Amino acid sequence: MRPVGPEPTDDQVASVALAGLETLGFRRIRLLVAHFGSPARAAAALRDRRARAVLARTFGPAHAHLLDPMCARWSTVDLDAARATIAARGPHVWVEGDPRYPVVDALPDLPVCTLAEGDRPDALDAPRVAIVGTRSATPHGLADARDLAATLAAAGVTIVSGLAIGI
Repeated sequence: MRPVGPEPTDDQVASVALAGLETLGFRRIRLLVAHFGSPARAAAALRDRRARAVLARTFGPAHAHLLDPMCARWSTVDLDAARATIAARGPHVWVEGDPRYPVVDALPDLPVCTLAEGDRPDALDAPRVAIVGTRSATPHGLADARDLAATLAAAGVTIVSGLAIGI
């Protein structure tokens, strides 16, 4: 796909980079952005290892021993790779607070950013559904999810995904 739109902002690039960090998750991303003020500043705090105290509250006593190794892993946040991915794939990237952000409903745990690929970002104006299942999907489950998505898409429903592994 060809890149679409203007050069991405620092917050768009940082949002993509943060979303790509394994096991960071949207709740921790939201916490970091709330604390540091923007996705770009949150990514800088991770990279500079200034986010440990903020992230510590997301690790319970049984997992406290994972805090330092995870912070070390997340400090490798790669903005250059995220910028290259955006340039290569051309997704639409909306960061919360952008007037074009496609989610207007007051939802709990609203993601900091939403991404869409394709030539029809207006598809998010149509009725939407997410198909949610399991990370360890069976071949039959994957086929059922694919068939359901195809049927709904043919009826004009936009299928959205959190990009998790599985269904």
